[in-house]
Amino acid sequence: MANPLTTLQSEWAVISDAPWSFLTIAALVAAAVWWIACKYYAGRIAELTEQKSTLEHRVQARNDEIQALNAKLAEALATPKTAQPAEAEKSARYIDPDEIEQSVKIVGKLHGPEIRRGESAVVARSLTSTGDFNPERPFTFRNMKLLLVNFTSSGTMSAFGETKQQFGNVVCKILD
Repeated sequence: MANPLTTLQSEWAVISDAPWSFLTIAALVAAAVWWIACKYYAGRIAELTEQKSTLEHRVQARNDEIQALNAKLAEALATPKTAQPAEAEKSARYIDPDEIEQSVKIVGKLHGPEIRRGESAVVARSLTSTGDFNPERPFTFRNMKLLLVNFTSSGTMSAFGETKQQFGNVVCKILD
């Protein structure tokens, strides 16, 4: 490619013969370049302005959400806490450690329990249960899951519309 200065020197005779034509064409080319650059940068500025506007709206939405959550938190902290009905009922009722639970309700009690972890068993003098107790299903005793595996005697008694079962010399297997 030739040196622009050398090219201008070699073409100077033509430019000097028609200076107005050269200046007109140079002005038109400069105006076209200016117009294209303005359009490009105007589009770019519009795009960036739109992005800025979108981000500002998102920030405002987040700020509104934060304010709403702060108001909820302040309201929750200002409101006195009330005990849940189940918690209030548990705390008001004396919990006997020898009670047994089956299907999420207390169904009886072990009398004189002896935990024998080495044998994976709980031995008790007796087990008194309500009519809801199923001796063939596992039950919970002191956070252990047990299964009644042996007893020497059993009996049933009914009074005041309630049936109770009595099992003597009980052996229960510790399941977990």
